[in-house]
Amino acid sequence: MKIFLSRFFLGIILVFFFLSIACAEIKAESAGFIFSLDTYLRNDLISWNNVVDLDSSNHDDHTVYFGVDYSLGFGVKQKDEDGVKSYLKLERNGPYDYNAPLFVHNTLMNTGGVIEKYRGDELLPEVEEFWLDYLLGDFCRMKSGLYTYTVGNGFSLNGSFENYSTSFYNESNNLDWHLYYVRPDLHRKNHLGPRIRQDEEQGLVYNHGVAHLFTADLKLKEENFSFQPYAGLLADYTAPDKRDNVFLTPVKQDMLGTYGAALQKKAGSLIWDLEAAHNFGKARSADDQLKDITHNGYLGYTALTYKTEKFTPVVRFLACSGNRPSLSDAEEGTEFISSGKNRAFSYYSPMNKNLGDAVGGAFPEILPLVAMGVGYGLQYGIPRPGTFSSADFDNLIMPALSLNFSPTTKLSLGLDMYILRSFEKGVGTFNGEAKYLSCDLGKEIDASIDYDLNDNMKIEFLGGFFMPGRYYKEERDDTTGSLLSPFMRGDGEPDPAFQLELSLILSF
Repeated sequence: MKIFLSRFFLGIILVFFFLSIACAEIKAESAGFIFSLDTYLRNDLISWNNVVDLDSSNHDDHTVYFGVDYSLGFGVKQKDEDGVKSYLKLERNGPYDYNAPLFVHNTLMNTGGVIEKYRGDELLPEVEEFWLDYLLGDFCRMKSGLYTYTVGNGFSLNGSFENYSTSFYNESNNLDWHLYYVRPDLHRKNHLGPRIRQDEEQGLVYNHGVAHLFTADLKLKEENFSFQPYAGLLADYTAPDKRDNVFLTPVKQDMLGTYGAALQKKAGSLIWDLEAAHNFGKARSADDQLKDITHNGYLGYTALTYKTEKFTPVVRFLACSGNRPSLSDAEEGTEFISSGKNRAFSYYSPMNKNLGDAVGGAFPEILPLVAMGVGYGLQYGIPRPGTFSSADFDNLIMPALSLNFSPTTKLSLGLDMYILRSFEKGVGTFNGEAKYLSCDLGKEIDASIDYDLNDNMKIEFLGGFFMPGRYYKEERDDTTGSLLSPFMRGDGEPDPAFQLELSLILSF
């Protein structure tokens, strides 16, 4: 009760703190500089059911909690367009990068297991974003610190806030180019705020300073057309005993490359998006008796948008290659891929899952709320064949239809419908014999309602309903599951899953 009261009052204090900021000026100019203050407070009431195992009889899989996420951003820039820019953001959203719960009804758990109670210091702010941007010579700028980097539609070659990075870039009316580097090990960020317990609590083991991500992109722009080719290389020298590897082969060195391009064409109210990417490279085996692993995954994405003043329909299609396990792997109960090829599209390597915090997808909003875990709730999405992280894109075929309607300037309504299929079949066993499983993962319908109470306050509703497909209705006796074919129940009677979120958002 004492812990609950302390967190409750902390939430109340934060509300009044941000409301007081709302009454103040958030921009000031002095001595050739412009100072800005950005504030954000999100209060969520979240409920979900069956997202862990699609089983209504498991009452620990039904959770309701009240969470908080807040941030303070401080910006400084010179009035001169080419002058120095800097930004610092303090944020608190819980150690798992979701809303920190102030109140929980029932057991708080997700597909990764039971979530332990959050401690008081985990509600204190930490440095989330910090960077310095300045002109370097006469031809480019340099940006260094904690910030995000995204190419294309956010499916590949992206860097998050998790570690220090550096960019050399230039942006103009017709041409943008970027060179980006990050060392993705979550090590240095700890010195900037309260200690992050992420390593210990999530079982992450790092070999600090031995992984490097280099990327380059070029964006050609015209009034109704853009074309962005990109390429990148993840060079990972992590020791074999410090890797979280989904392949049977122990790896001592991994070179994962990705190249691709994103295109956008506008013609009146129509917008066409197209993106394709391909992996290359090799992971060297630490065992002379086992072959090296070659990377050969690919991704394709297209979308057609018809945009009007109030009504916007969108048709999308996403396909990402995956690994196909063998029947013998299922019979032997292995949790590893025995192949010498990684056919799954990989934005970071399955030879080192620990790097997924700082090298990963940008998690675009076009993804299913329940199946991909892209909401603000503490769930990671419904497990499916071939996944090696939450909300990733490997082994997935997903057509989608979206309808967005804005009857007023204050109100926005959205409806998204998805069909989810695996690119490659998962495997399981029944009566002791291995069998391939259906590619039909299911369907999902998401709804959103956004209403602006005023310029600084918004109410948001998110709802997702997932209907399991034949994959989850397969009768199975491999009840421990595996990485490439996770089980949910195995009795052929899965229940639908849902997630609901109601939010009050204050921002400046």
